[in-house]
Amino acid sequence: MSVPIESARKMNLIDVLMEEHPDIPEPPEEAAFKWSEERIIRYFDRGGVLEADASFDNVLELQTNAIPWEPLDRYDKFIQMMSERLPALASYPSVKLAKVELSGAGPAGCMKMRVYTPEHEPRASFPAILYLMGGGYATCNLEERDFFLSNLARAGFTVLSVEYQTAGTGAVYPAANEDAMAALCWIASGNHGDELYFQSSRVVVMGDSAGGHLASVLPLMLLQRGGEAPQIKAHVLLCPGIDYGNASPDLFPYFKGVDHSKDQLANPLVADDSPLSQLPPVFVATAHDDEYEQIMRLNSSACTYASRLRDLGVTVSLREYYGKPRRSHVFMVQRGPWALDATVDIVEWLHQIVYDKDDV
Repeated sequence: MSVPIESARKMNLIDVLMEEHPDIPEPPEEAAFKWSEERIIRYFDRGGVLEADASFDNVLELQTNAIPWEPLDRYDKFIQMMSERLPALASYPSVKLAKVELSGAGPAGCMKMRVYTPEHEPRASFPAILYLMGGGYATCNLEERDFFLSNLARAGFTVLSVEYQTAGTGAVYPAANEDAMAALCWIASGNHGDELYFQSSRVVVMGDSAGGHLASVLPLMLLQRGGEAPQIKAHVLLCPGIDYGNASPDLFPYFKGVDHSKDQLANPLVADDSPLSQLPPVFVATAHDDEYEQIMRLNSSACTYASRLRDLGVTVSLREYYGKPRRSHVFMVQRGPWALDATVDIVEWLHQIVYDKDDV
């Protein structure tokens, strides 16, 4: 039986640490499959002391006080653009980052999260954005979106970027869906907002590319689960992959064997009108000047999806960005004025949808 790349790397790490610490008992077999690399290192640093497996409701007990908030670099250009375009909105030049490990969460038993929060005294809680980054369901490197997500935090949101399983770690559909749902339930549970400065009653789901696909299906998953499921205020889809059915299977092995013409959680375009008409407000952004045919197909499916939701009465903002060579796939997460301008578009829409009129 082949071992996922991620688990093989952890096995090698354990072997190295065992050689460095021969007196420490070997960690349990599950360590290579369910523990993060940080947890494995902590096990050896603590002399082989096992951490209690945190339950889904108290996973921060071991981490929050131990992981410091790190200051992120200021980026005053975004603050300047915010003040020029949206002078009525408060902005927060300084942002802090926390790196959190959710032990016991998700199908794999462990998920990583990066939390970006505005620095504000006295400390305050802000609406939460669950962010799901793209990577073609092949990779999920949380650090790649630091610049974009810290700017969202500067606009008055606590952003929680969550790792999910991909084909790169041996996962196949619907593993990422379940990871995203586990993260959303954790955020909306009401148990962790005070520790990480977010409001669990005001949650937005956002993602780019493959993460935009996840953000599009999460509301449908919530409807399937009924009244006990958490509620979200809005979802934001940035250059989302809505219909992967026309894409080459070799490019997206995560969806191997999936019938995109029938499964609405793989392709929300095939969902019935009834659930689609109940979706929360949605912001859809596409970049139409990408030279790759596969990306242009995804853009087309995103526009079709937005039009269908609008016809069903859903509140929709469709922003189609043009302008070579700057408006390529997920350009809004990059640096530069063309990206910052799109970020302000997103922020303006979110404040209209998520914030109450009397909010600062």
